[in-house]
Amino acid sequence: MKKAKRYLSMAGIAVASLLVTLALTASLSIDSYHVLDPVVDALSFWPRSLTYCYRSFSSDRLLTMAVMLFAVILLIRVKKQSWTKKEKVLALIFAALFSMMQLVGRSYSANNSWDAIIGRNFVMFRALIVFLGVLILVYAVMLLLFRAVDHIAEQEGNGLSSKSWGKKHWLSIAGILFLCWLPYYVLLFPGTGNADTSMQIMQFFHEPTSILRLSAVRDDSITITNHHPVFTTFLFGTFAKLGIVLGDIKWGIAIYAVLQMLLTALVFSGMLMYLHRIGLSSKWVKYGTVFLGLFPLFPLHTICMLKDSLFSLACLVLTILSYEIVRTKGDALRSKRFLAGLFFAELFVALTKNQGVYIVLGTAIVCFLIYFRKYWKQILAAMLLTVFLFQVVWIDILLPMWNIAPGGKQEALGLLFQQTARYVKTYPDEVTQEEKDAIRAVLDYDNLAELYDPILADDVKYTFNQDATQAELNRYFKAWFQMFLKHPNVYIQATLNNCYAFFYISRISSLAYTEFVNRAPEDSDAYVDSPWQHSHQELVRGILQMIQRIPVLSLISTLSFYVWNVLFCFLNCIRRKQYKTLAPLIVAILSVGVLIMSPDNGNLRYSMPLLYISFFIFAVSCIIKSEAANKEINNSQILG
Repeated sequence: MKKAKRYLSMAGIAVASLLVTLALTASLSIDSYHVLDPVVDALSFWPRSLTYCYRSFSSDRLLTMAVMLFAVILLIRVKKQSWTKKEKVLALIFAALFSMMQLVGRSYSANNSWDAIIGRNFVMFRALIVFLGVLILVYAVMLLLFRAVDHIAEQEGNGLSSKSWGKKHWLSIAGILFLCWLPYYVLLFPGTGNADTSMQIMQFFHEPTSILRLSAVRDDSITITNHHPVFTTFLFGTFAKLGIVLGDIKWGIAIYAVLQMLLTALVFSGMLMYLHRIGLSSKWVKYGTVFLGLFPLFPLHTICMLKDSLFSLACLVLTILSYEIVRTKGDALRSKRFLAGLFFAELFVALTKNQGVYIVLGTAIVCFLIYFRKYWKQILAAMLLTVFLFQVVWIDILLPMWNIAPGGKQEALGLLFQQTARYVKTYPDEVTQEEKDAIRAVLDYDNLAELYDPILADDVKYTFNQDATQAELNRYFKAWFQMFLKHPNVYIQATLNNCYAFFYISRISSLAYTEFVNRAPEDSDAYVDSPWQHSHQELVRGILQMIQRIPVLSLISTLSFYVWNVLFCFLNCIRRKQYKTLAPLIVAILSVGVLIMSPDNGNLRYSMPLLYISFFIFAVSCIIKSEAANKEINNSQILG
């Protein structure tokens, strides 16, 4: 009996390894050679299926044997260890979601549709093989990661550190980070920025820009809108003006980049100091310093004049403060200094990104009110004060008083518009006259199909009629829902096409800005020119392209790595029964939710908060035993 079980186990490992190999090496192409050959279609079922099988499977014997050998070794190692039912279930959940999104990513990156997954019988059979193979591989890796995390946690997380690190250590780590980032600043002097930043500076100088039309409030006297957060517009514009006073706008950009580098280095250093204080060993602080200092994405974003860089930094601070509330079981909220820090962190999140106020609300409601009801007065006061100052004082009073127009509604409705455009393009003959009229009152219906870009919403959403009434919008919503009922698959496909790149591990994206992108004409005060930067940006681009092809580095340089890190940390907290440690993950979880509605699929700046938060949430959910931490708090050490 034991021998029979052993043979069955070996057979199971062999079959599983074969599935893993096929999944990693098989093609998902839907061209005529693979699945649409009329000559092969003329054959009977089994010959046709076998033909399509060998056409899809790799013929590279060395590669397939190496992959299968790796899979066998991995699965044998997993088989030799024991796992709890909870670990198996959680690993399976992660593996199933990950495998599905890789399948979706492979199909949509090639076809902008799920045609490589759903279609002919062979297509679905092949997709099933790929899904199962990746699921088996990731399931095994996840189980081993759980054990690795447990091994690390046994050596870490022994409560508050016995060593007291002061300002000397804080400044030392910040100095190391700054020096590590400095070469990128020198190469890309005076600093980088995207097209949005350029237009924000133009607005600050009251120069006309195309985004002025993207607001319901339009007038010749209006030169600034809140399409991009006005707070950052004023900030960037002030430094640009400082540069002009000094003789060239680039000096203002250079000063801003240096100050942002210093601020980011100090915050990251404070994060590492805080982690050490609550139990992270000096060894892991060094690992964190190396990661933050040498991984190119951090310096490239710290020297970038970009609203997302500031927003991401604010999200990190809010995440740290959220964890401190959890760690001290709410006692941190007794400190007025801590409450002040929490208030300013929330306000900064709201001011640097238009959707930031929703992250503040979500964090306050989900994290704090659920866990610490006895401190509801302090929480509610901090939350309401932030929302009041932002929404009432800033948005409703100050901006109109300064003749600044609000942002347009199209930003919140972009995903719905993408779904409508895909429907019009896919089923133009099934759109009723009533639906056409309802859409036409809101969007440019006649050109909608041609304007539709599956991965970029701008062309469609910028046709939004800013003068549309609420009644017209209500008729559009009604038409949108009627069309959804007729062909829900179109809406699902539009949504997947809108966000798959943030979850697809093989997607190679532009990781950072390597120049200051100008939208301003050369004779504009807002025009930034740096021949030095132009001569070195190709070198930096080469570095970025290289790391995306080096094993391990290629993994952590993908957008999706930081999304999946959030899910891993979430499931690991559940596995270790650290349920209250889920609270600081709320900012990250809400940031993942924003990606689904992102107007530009695969744009790194939308996932930047996850990049900044990544090391902290990994440390607190995987390494630190928060239950063992002393609940007493020394706010002077925490706030630095």
